[in-house]
Amino acid sequence: MYCWKCGNEIKDGQPFCKNCGAKQSDAPAEKHEKKAVGRMLLFIIVLVVVILLAGLTAGMFVKHTNEKREQERQRQWETYAQAMQKEVSRIKDQEKYYIFTEKKKEELDQLIVQILDAIQQEQPEDEIDEKKAQLDQVVGEIVEYNQAQLAEYREKLEAQDVSFAYEAELDQIDVIKAQTESLLAEENYSGAWKQLDEWNAIIEFIQNPNYDYKLSVTQYDLSEYPVVTAYVSIENENGEFVDGLDADAFYVNEGKTLKGPFTKKTILRATPLSTKEGLSVGLVADVSGSMEYGLGDAQEAMTDFICMLDENEGDEVELTEFSEYSYTVAPFGTDFDEIRSLIDEMGASGQTRLYDTLVNEIERVRSRENAKCVIAFTDGMNNCGHCTQQDVINVAREYHIPVFLIGIGDECDAYTLREISEKTGGAYHHIADTSGLWDVYNSIYRQAQNVYLLQYEIDENLDTQSVYSNIYLRTQDGHAAKAENFVFDTREFFESMYNKFLIAGIDCQTKGERNLLDSGLIITTDEACNNKDAIAYQSLQSIKNGGMGSDHANTFAVLLDHNILSVEKQGDGYLITASADYDISKVRTYSNLKKNDVEKNFILDSWGELDDEDKLWIEENRTVQETVTLVKDSDGRWKFNTRKTDHTVVHQVYDAEWMMY
Repeated sequence: MYCWKCGNEIKDGQPFCKNCGAKQSDAPAEKHEKKAVGRMLLFIIVLVVVILLAGLTAGMFVKHTNEKREQERQRQWETYAQAMQKEVSRIKDQEKYYIFTEKKKEELDQLIVQILDAIQQEQPEDEIDEKKAQLDQVVGEIVEYNQAQLAEYREKLEAQDVSFAYEAELDQIDVIKAQTESLLAEENYSGAWKQLDEWNAIIEFIQNPNYDYKLSVTQYDLSEYPVVTAYVSIENENGEFVDGLDADAFYVNEGKTLKGPFTKKTILRATPLSTKEGLSVGLVADVSGSMEYGLGDAQEAMTDFICMLDENEGDEVELTEFSEYSYTVAPFGTDFDEIRSLIDEMGASGQTRLYDTLVNEIERVRSRENAKCVIAFTDGMNNCGHCTQQDVINVAREYHIPVFLIGIGDECDAYTLREISEKTGGAYHHIADTSGLWDVYNSIYRQAQNVYLLQYEIDENLDTQSVYSNIYLRTQDGHAAKAENFVFDTREFFESMYNKFLIAGIDCQTKGERNLLDSGLIITTDEACNNKDAIAYQSLQSIKNGGMGSDHANTFAVLLDHNILSVEKQGDGYLITASADYDISKVRTYSNLKKNDVEKNFILDSWGELDDEDKLWIEENRTVQETVTLVKDSDGRWKFNTRKTDHTVVHQVYDAEWMMY
């Protein structure tokens, strides 16, 4: 209710207006209604205006809010799209570091294109996220595939045999391994694969060299068992000696059977013989009657050859002369002046026992520890003896001893001499002009020394018989050579030791020296010197009684052959039963000779019955079978201790001379 006069709001029933004091009952009825209507209209108008203003304000607020929301949505989309594009681009860039099949690459590329198109078209994020999840799954499969392939590849490479690699190649492989690990950490799988390819290329280069060189084992030595010393010749495609190789160039593996399995052996030493190792030369001179006019040329040539030897490099020479007998004038040594003097004293007479002498010299030289060869000066006209041309070839081949023969005179048997030389790995030359001998001997010397000495250790098992070895050569520039299934019998150790023992004994007989006692081949302790079964005791007694080893020794022996019949383990040593085949030249009384039927019958056929004290020079072939023991001395070396002769068989008497005086 309002005052009719001033329009102020008053309470219902209030008689006076508190504002103007007008009495409400006095108000004119019409005026009061008009004012009330006006006031109501004004209120409505104000209310409408207020509502309109509020609506306008609200609309403007909503519009502003919507605009802000759209801007935020757009910002979030752009952030999402940029992040997605960046991630997809990263995956696309990573492709070059993957290795995969074309199908998998096509699948990967299609998903990348689909995602980029979806971003371009502003497709819903959940749809894009679904494609991204598919992409991540494909990438995961690719990574898993890459890792598996690389692991398999590497495992294959790790399993390859690189024993025959140079140290530099092994270092290179180690570098590749480190680089591979680094690339794998960076997920650069294609780069890691390339590293493994380089590793594989090195292995293929190692395992598949060009076998254009020739490797041949010329000799081997088991005297230092279990260390094997092999002498190998290396020739290039032009037949020239290959120098400058070291232990890294050689590889040796060993097996107990022809088919293996083989075990790699460490090369202890690989030395070109021409620079660091000596040469053992068995020098043989034919002084038979047929050499009467050619001996001077032979003497001059032999003297020239002796001048080429170098004792400082370990060269040594043995001088043997022969006519109807074979005689070692000077056992192996380095007193070259003495040997030259002995050559000057030679004279020609008698028959020609060439083949027996060559076999004997091969047997003598085979136990030397250097590279070995036999050089003989002869006219080749063999006319006495027990051995044949083929015997010489067989023995030389068995022991890998090359025989060089120098033909003397116009009538020499060049065909036979050449055949023996070539079939034993040596060479034949004719001495037509002594002025050209320097070139001849240079050739012989080079051929004998142009080899490598290889030393490697095998399993120390003397009970094992055959050992098969493969010897390989590979140079750093890719050349290679091999000698496969080279076989030797470890029993040859016993043969080599027995050979040395026999040679020392023969020298005792021939030279009247203490070769056996001083040889380092027998036990010489006080106990051995007082044991009747010991070789030391037997040798001392022989010297004391004027026999073998004394100044009165008068037996000449040519060793033709020897065999190890059995080897039995006996405590820490071995019991060896062996036989040796000799040509013997000796002085004996008839009382001793008639004890043997072969000797007795030969003498009876020649002269009839003789007095027991009559002496005869007799030449015969005999085989001695004996049992010896081999033990290790305190110095760690194998030596013979006891000896027992089982029996002696005289096969044939060649000649006998009744010494009437």
